[in-house]
Amino acid sequence: MDTSTIDRIIPGIYDACLDDGAWQEVASAMSEALGQAGIGYISASPARTDDPLIAFARFDRACSDAHFSEYSTPETNIALAALIRTPTLSVVNMTSFVDAKTYRNDPGIRAILHPQRFDKAIMLPVEKSPQRFGFLIALRTMHQQDFDVSDEGALAMLGRHLARGSQFARERKRLRSEEAALSHLAGNGKSVEGIIELGRGGRVISASAGALAILEGPGALSLRSGALVSGSRRTGEDNESFQHFLKAPKPDMPVFVLHDGPATIIRLRLLPVPIGAGGTTLSGTRTLLVSRHRLDAQPDIAAIAAAFDLTPAESRLIAALVKSPSATEAAAKLALSRETVKSHLTRIYGKMGVASLPQLLLMAGRFC
Repeated sequence: MDTSTIDRIIPGIYDACLDDGAWQEVASAMSEALGQAGIGYISASPARTDDPLIAFARFDRACSDAHFSEYSTPETNIALAALIRTPTLSVVNMTSFVDAKTYRNDPGIRAILHPQRFDKAIMLPVEKSPQRFGFLIALRTMHQQDFDVSDEGALAMLGRHLARGSQFARERKRLRSEEAALSHLAGNGKSVEGIIELGRGGRVISASAGALAILEGPGALSLRSGALVSGSRRTGEDNESFQHFLKAPKPDMPVFVLHDGPATIIRLRLLPVPIGAGGTTLSGTRTLLVSRHRLDAQPDIAAIAAAFDLTPAESRLIAALVKSPSATEAAAKLALSRETVKSHLTRIYGKMGVASLPQLLLMAGRFC
C-alpha cells in the first residue's frame, strides 16, 4: 500500500468518529487498499460496559461472534495469544508467530478463518488496557499473495490513527451527557455551547455535542484528519494563524474568533488547565470553550482595557470606534481633535500589538 492510498484513508477514520455508520466504509477502503483482504477492526470493553466498535469488510460477522463466544482465551485461540504478547501498535504476522502446522490446527483458526478460506493473517493490537482492548486484523486467502513488509507498515500507520480515532469517538459519547455542566466554565456571563479537548500536537481527543454541532456544520470551523482547521480566508483568520493560536496562544489573549457566515462569529477560548471526566486532567491536553455570537454583539471594553492596560480615554476611543464607520466619526462623537485621536491610536496600537485600525477592530472583536 503506497503513502497516497494511506493518506486517503486517514481522513475517513476521523470522519467516522462523527458518524458511527461510516466505520464500515473505512474497513472497505482498507480492504481495497490491501488487495481485497478481509478486514476486521474491533474495540471493546472487556467488562462489556459499552457497545463495541466493530467494522468488517469481506469477513463473516458470524465468525467474529464465534471468536468472542467460543474462542476468547489464549488456550483456544492462538491469534488472541499473539495479540496479548505483542506490544501495542506493533504488527504480528501469524506465519512467523508459530509454525504453519500449529497455526492450521489451532481450533480458533479452524473455526473462524478456514470456513472463509483465509490462511494468511497480520494483526495489530491497537489498544490494551483494563478498560479497553482493540485490534486490527487483515486476512488473505490461499489464492492471494503473502503479506509483505509494506503491508505490515501500512497496517501499523493506520492503527495509530485508529487508536486516536476510537478514543475520540468514546470521548464524544461521554461528553454528550455533560453539556449542562458547561455554563459555569464560561466566566463573565458568557455562554459556552461546547468544549473541545486537544491532545499532544493539537489533535482533537474529545468534543461535546454542542461543539460537534459546530464541527459537523458547513461553517468556518471543522475537523480534518483529527485536527481542527479553519475554513476562513479572512485576514487574521486563515488556517495558519488559527494553528498558531492552538499551538502557542498569547497568555494575555487566549481567544480566537472566526467569522462563521455573514451574521455570526465562532469564539474559541483556550483554557490553560484541561477539563476531564469528574474534574480530572489528561496529561498534555488543553481545553477549548466554543461559543457562537451574533456580529452585532459589542466587545467587552472593560475586558480589553484590563488585558492591555488601557487608560479610560483610550477605552472610550475604542468603544466609539467599534460603533462608528470611521475614526473621523468616532472623533466627532467624542469631541476630540484629529491630532488627539491620532495620539491615542498610536499608544493603543503599541499596547495591543497591532499596526492599523482594521487590526485593532479585529482584536477587539475577539472580546465579544
